[in-house]
Amino acid sequence: MVKKCMSYCNTDKYIKLRNNIFYFTMELPRKNGKRRFFCKSLHTYNYYEAREKAKIMVEKIHNFDTKKFINEINTLLDLTIFDYDTVGGGNYGFAARRVSPKNNLDLLEHWVKLNSQKDLVQLDQLTPGEKIIYNQFNFFSSQVLDILKDIQGKQLNQQPIQPKPIKDYTIREILESMLKTTGVSEPQKDRKFHITQKNLEQINMNIDSNYTDFYKPNVIQDLCDIIRKNAKINGDSKRKHVRYIKELITHANVLEPDVYKTNLLNLLPKFDKTPKSEKNPHFPYSDEQLLKMFDPTQPEHTYFKKNPDQFWVCMIALFTGSRLNAVVTLQYDDIIKKDGIDCIQFIENHPLKKLKTEASERIVPIPKQLLDMGFVQYFQNQKQKLKKTGSDFIFPKCQTKNGTFNGKVVGRGVLSFLTEIGIRGSNDKKLDFHSFRKNASLRLQNAGVIQSFINDIIGWEGTNTMEKSYSNYTIPQIKEQADKLKYDFLQPHFDKWTEIMKKVKCSKKRRSGTGKSGNKGNK
Repeated sequence: MVKKCMSYCNTDKYIKLRNNIFYFTMELPRKNGKRRFFCKSLHTYNYYEAREKAKIMVEKIHNFDTKKFINEINTLLDLTIFDYDTVGGGNYGFAARRVSPKNNLDLLEHWVKLNSQKDLVQLDQLTPGEKIIYNQFNFFSSQVLDILKDIQGKQLNQQPIQPKPIKDYTIREILESMLKTTGVSEPQKDRKFHITQKNLEQINMNIDSNYTDFYKPNVIQDLCDIIRKNAKINGDSKRKHVRYIKELITHANVLEPDVYKTNLLNLLPKFDKTPKSEKNPHFPYSDEQLLKMFDPTQPEHTYFKKNPDQFWVCMIALFTGSRLNAVVTLQYDDIIKKDGIDCIQFIENHPLKKLKTEASERIVPIPKQLLDMGFVQYFQNQKQKLKKTGSDFIFPKCQTKNGTFNGKVVGRGVLSFLTEIGIRGSNDKKLDFHSFRKNASLRLQNAGVIQSFINDIIGWEGTNTMEKSYSNYTIPQIKEQADKLKYDFLQPHFDKWTEIMKKVKCSKKRRSGTGKSGNKGNK
């Protein structure tokens, strides 16, 4: 195998390269103020294989219980049959005895299984009595291995070699194991799972199919052909779909290296990156479009009057730059006071809430222009009149009757309204809900707000060390910058909306339509 080592392999969190061999290394809790490390060879010089093995190693260490292990080997020692010699003691002061070949084969194999885990024991955590048990186990392990070699040698002379039993994995099992050891956010894991599931359906397979049925050149080729011919996704998306297949094949090899090889990776196609000229970026709404969107005087613009929730959804996005899921899944407890300042917290504390990145989880001081419109008071009144609790959603349409996320709550509402009044085309992907996020970021830039403050308000991850590590601003500092996010040209419209929202009556029976009558008519 070709030796692979990236320029950053020696700075990876869990793997280090020594003499062209990768080692797993993990820092242990300090003892007496001294740093301690767990280190073990991964027996590979392939960077990608080492990284996958290291992820599995981390999971094993986190799940390993030293006390339970000591109790288990103590029980094993009690069950083991020993033959006693006539002379001397052992190297560790143990009685002169040897493991007897009369022991049950299952017991000896269990001994070997436990022996493979002994490197995970943190010896400095053991009591003197536990160290004696551990040393006894360690001393006799070599004898157990010798006995098993003799038994296996006799079996080889007596019977033909039997193939190694293959564990039947489903695609789901390998995929879930892969996602468990992948250091990405939950939304990204969900995305990988659903894209893989959808691609399998294209070749008449499902997520619970046996992986062996998937592990075939013709199946991989068929899947790649479908991705290649898919005109609905661009080059970048195709690269992503192929990468997910690659990760699945690679992880199967980590789980069963003798059964599932990585030679199928040679069948995966390479796609060029999508040129910027062919991408469909999100555009911000122009000032003229925003004026037309929020003009309450136009007789045909009655949508927001009949659907005040949708009006506030747009306002939150316009003044915080938050994504769709983050806005529509807000709960009453997410409108808070922090350091005496009214804020909105975006936090992933409910199954329906799916924030894209760690930076998306933040507390945003409410800009003054939005506060002056009565934003906080409106939802305090609504909570009281509807007798809601803090854990209830402020926009209940975000949840379907089955309890899942209603992703069409805006598409069938606000975006349909904008199409109806001519602001966006029926298939316009450049102007959508994400465009409000563009408006917010551009307003902050034009107001002279520095990038690290914009990251904290919009929920972006920094691009350099200064933005990532040294921009820990206080809420009052962020509030001062957030107040610069304003739309002066919309103020006359906002003044009218402030009066309109004061007169909105909260009905306990929330209708799910677009403000039209719920009457089905007489038959």
